[in-house]
Amino acid sequence: MVVVSYNLLSAAEQDPTGPGAFRDFQMIIVDECHQLRGQSSKRAQAVVPLAKRAKHALLLTGTPLVARAEDAYPLLEALLPEEELPPPSDFAARYGRRGARRLQELHALLGSVMLRRTKADMLPQLPKKRRRRVVLDLEARAGSMAAAAHEEAVEKACERLATTKKAAVAEYLSCLVAANVRFLVFAHHLAMLDALETSLQEQSTRYFRIDGSTPMAERSKYVESFQSSEEFQVALLSLTACSQGFTLSAASLVVFAERPMFAELRGFIAGAVLVNCGVFNPRGQPLLAFGEFGDRRGGGGGEGSSPAKRKAAEVVEVEDAISLGALKAELKAHQEAMKQDFQHAIGGVQKDMAERVTTVESEVTKQLQTTLALLKQLTDKQDNQGAKMAEVVEGQRYLEDKMEANQRSLEERIEKLETSGCNPGQSITSMATTDDGIGGRKPALIMGGWGDNTPANEVIEKATQILRQLKVDIDYQDTFVPGIRRGFALIPLKGARVGEGSEEYRQRIQRAITIVRNAKIQTGHVREDTGQPRYAYLTISQPPERRRRARLAAKVKRCILELGGSHNDSEVEFATGTVWYGGARISSAVSPAKEGADKIGPGWVDVNEMAKALRVTVERTQQPWSGLRGALQ
Repeated sequence: MVVVSYNLLSAAEQDPTGPGAFRDFQMIIVDECHQLRGQSSKRAQAVVPLAKRAKHALLLTGTPLVARAEDAYPLLEALLPEEELPPPSDFAARYGRRGARRLQELHALLGSVMLRRTKADMLPQLPKKRRRRVVLDLEARAGSMAAAAHEEAVEKACERLATTKKAAVAEYLSCLVAANVRFLVFAHHLAMLDALETSLQEQSTRYFRIDGSTPMAERSKYVESFQSSEEFQVALLSLTACSQGFTLSAASLVVFAERPMFAELRGFIAGAVLVNCGVFNPRGQPLLAFGEFGDRRGGGGGEGSSPAKRKAAEVVEVEDAISLGALKAELKAHQEAMKQDFQHAIGGVQKDMAERVTTVESEVTKQLQTTLALLKQLTDKQDNQGAKMAEVVEGQRYLEDKMEANQRSLEERIEKLETSGCNPGQSITSMATTDDGIGGRKPALIMGGWGDNTPANEVIEKATQILRQLKVDIDYQDTFVPGIRRGFALIPLKGARVGEGSEEYRQRIQRAITIVRNAKIQTGHVREDTGQPRYAYLTISQPPERRRRARLAAKVKRCILELGGSHNDSEVEFATGTVWYGGARISSAVSPAKEGADKIGPGWVDVNEMAKALRVTVERTQQPWSGLRGALQ
């Protein structure tokens, strides 16, 4: 979509190959198309070819014929095929270069392409036009000057009349400004415009002025601001510069300080009251009849005018002329009436608002009751969920206890294996599991996940099959089961391989443990207590003393968590059995026991320090600790 002005389009069409040139369009809309009058004008030469090439063309105007019939030729040329139109000279000769002839024939030609809608059709809600003359009181000398001006040429007389009555018009406008009326004022001569502007400035009135010297960009800004905000109270407008192309419907009054009739339409579109400021001589007769001046401009409605103009004049309500003093009194009465209407409206609004508030309060009460019912249902559901969650937590603790018991049983069995003989052909030292080689014992891996009653040869076969399937990089040829039936097998560790460092050896063993754990291979056996499937696992055997220290640290940490402690504040060192919470040492198996500490298993636990760190009583700490302490004895 392209939006362009007539001037820009005319300039672009001067250079058809330039970057600003316009090509063909699917549809072209020409607003104010009466400005194309004159076939030889640059605007007509730029727009008509574009409209003829477009698939659809829509021309909009409120004045198809401005002054003569030949003005319609560019519009018809843009819309009708060439063969249906005579040459321009023949058209002008037939229908008139001055005025118009053969009106019925011309009307039929225009009617073939024109869709006409009047204000009565489109805006039936508009009130009738109200026109009022304001009689300005002039001094005797000014009256004689006006009488002399009547004998001169019309234009010069109008200029002298403007000079004569500018002070009286300014006084009238000051009344409107004081009454806080938002209005437009039209004038033609610079002397009148300058005098009115000076008066508005002296009253500190919010106004703007548009005349021939005002740039087009500023004109649009002024009009938009007047329509969309309360920034300006008065619009001071030149009749020549603002006779068309502007919409100022935000005004409630239009004042014509000097009034060619064709400008009156602007005020009527605004739905405002029209006020004409005329000058009268002592005899009470107008020195310049506005109707006569308007007829010369094509706006009169007297005898000799067209039927359309006479009809328009009939619907206009013309009121008697009034003086400035009477107008002031009427304005004051109007303000009082507006004040009463406003107070009445305020009372109606207050009553309506009270009814609405009552309705809203009723609706809010209903909604609140509904919300409370839903909230109660939600609370009941949350209570049920809390009870179920407590059951889940209790079940989880039960499973943890079972798992811990199974782990303790497994560790006890391994410890027995390490301290007693197993197979006739193996010694105690061959099955030892220390990681430092003290006493000649060797470390070993434990692979389990089967039931305790599984035959030894089946455990060995399945363990080696899993290690082979997962391609675990350890030496498992010497895998054995320390008994006739067991749920696990032992894999002796032979140390680092040739060319392998101790760190590489440790990482290789750790990778093997991780591979088996992550594989999550079910062994086909289930736990007797929970019925859950058993998974194959691989872990490294620890010395008995280290396992007892780790068990001590695990029990202390569990007690802390049951008392509401945080994982982030807990520091655990399983190898030494030491636990810190919030920087305070709670237990240890390597450091000297504190005074009053509970000595248990391989080390000690300071219950008082635990209660202090957790900010709970010692009695509350003793409840979970007494149960965990029994597992360490």
